[in-house]
Amino acid sequence: MSNKFNFNFLSFLIADHSLRNRQKTFGLIITLMFSSSAIAETGLDDVIILQYQKQRQVRDRNLRRPLQNSRASGKNDGRIIDGSPVAEGKYPFLASLSEKISNSYTYGPAALSDETTYIPACGGALIAKNLVLTAGHCVPKADKIRLGVHSQLAADEGTETGVETFTVTKSVTHGDFDSWYLRYDFAVLVLDGNSTLEPIKWNTDPALKFNELTVIGWGVTEAGSRTGSDLPRETTVDYIQNQQCQGNYGRLVHEEMICAASPKTDACQGDSGGPLVIPDKCSKDKSKHVLVGVVSWGYGCAQEGYPGVYARISSVSSWLYETVCENASDGCPKWYGNSNATVNC
Repeated sequence: MSNKFNFNFLSFLIADHSLRNRQKTFGLIITLMFSSSAIAETGLDDVIILQYQKQRQVRDRNLRRPLQNSRASGKNDGRIIDGSPVAEGKYPFLASLSEKISNSYTYGPAALSDETTYIPACGGALIAKNLVLTAGHCVPKADKIRLGVHSQLAADEGTETGVETFTVTKSVTHGDFDSWYLRYDFAVLVLDGNSTLEPIKWNTDPALKFNELTVIGWGVTEAGSRTGSDLPRETTVDYIQNQQCQGNYGRLVHEEMICAASPKTDACQGDSGGPLVIPDKCSKDKSKHVLVGVVSWGYGCAQEGYPGVYARISSVSSWLYETVCENASDGCPKWYGNSNATVNC
């Protein structure tokens, strides 16, 4: 490998690295530029790797990641950042994914000391009677799936009616899923039984126009917190063009992603895998929704200039259709019809 440093590529690195640690990256590259031994030992390819590792650190630290070693607070004030409580039964397709933990944890007013307990980790959406769509990075946390949940505490105590509990018999992660950069952050979970609840349709039209979107989940109350919400909450965020979103995230934003943000509100940790929806204007029932995205990642939560980033459903509609056809207990979705179907009336 040549030890010459490519200044054109240096310009690319600095332009591409638009997150807040840009100055650190610049310092790293400058150090390497003027250290012939470091360049000889590291090489330009490794400089690229180091630069992207720094992006990863910023990103990974602030993923809409599963909650770890935490339980819902038991208070009804937990929320998607600055969201509103969801009316019971409003989103019947909303799924809660829990991780199995072998330890003692404090959950609301009670200390749980069972050998095995479960903590809410991610969200998801029922897309067929026995299939839940979530984020690819949530798969390791999907030890138990619950549908029909409103209060996490009440569901755990067995006092909430209508709760359906399943285990995962199989997970199908998108073939292009990249756990490093969270590209194609999709996975379909096959349940060990059928839900009685109604699945949600997903958007199949890449040209579908939308402005306001709704995101739903049991995530934390504020960035950096490890306390999830007892009740699901929702908030409305505005669609942002990818080109504009790349202004802050650089080349971390790709065509299979959606950016959305509104002042002081956002999805956050624990909301990963949850649904991003719009009203279903094809339905006469105004309470119906269409799934357009999956909560994926972001820099912090509700930080000005850094939108939430979601996996874009329409970019994988054919894959999703084929996956449903192969794994759904009731076969291919009738509403879809064919690979060119659309919910854009």
